[in-house]
Amino acid sequence: GKAPAPAPAPVQTPAPTAAATPAAPAATQGAATAASASTTVQPPPPVEYQTLTVEQILNKFQAELDRDTSAFLADAHRVAQYDALLRDSQRNVSNLSTQVQKLLLRQAELDRTLNGIGSYQSELSSTLEGIERHVDELFASQSHLVPEDADVEREKAYANANAIDGRLAGMNDALRSILGSLDAAQERAFATGAGGDEADDDVGQILATMNANHD
Repeated sequence: GKAPAPAPAPVQTPAPTAAATPAAPAATQGAATAASASTTVQPPPPVEYQTLTVEQILNKFQAELDRDTSAFLADAHRVAQYDALLRDSQRNVSNLSTQVQKLLLRQAELDRTLNGIGSYQSELSSTLEGIERHVDELFASQSHLVPEDADVEREKAYANANAIDGRLAGMNDALRSILGSLDAAQERAFATGAGGDEADDDVGQILATMNANHD
């Protein structure tokens, strides 16, 4: 048979060398730095607080906070008033803009109406000018003709109508005067109670006036 294989040689661990030992001085140096930092002197408080106790400092802070709060509330109230004023102004501007738009629409409608009236007036003026020219031409064409009897009678009737109208107006005035005289005579008759010669004279004057108007 085969001979058994030889056993492996044992592994030897190397011993630590002296080069790893410098870590201890570095740790000692860090601890010294931390100790020196912990013993650093804090700066003194402001001069205005050096003579005050903690309670006085807190009271002073509270008073300043109250003043700042009051000032903030006053500013907030003022801002609220300005905001309300701005909202009112914005609403007024919106209403004014709406009114202006309505006014512009009415102005446009009025312009259209005026343009229509202007066109109608121009047309009417043209029509009147045409009628005037036609009448002038008609009179010019009939200027050589002799007036007929019907035209003369028509002129006489027009003159008589004017005269009758004047006489009727005079009679109306006379009747009013007569009525006034009758009223005055009646009042005098009732006032005096005589009913005699004075009333008869007034009645006679009234009859004479009526006869004159009749004639």
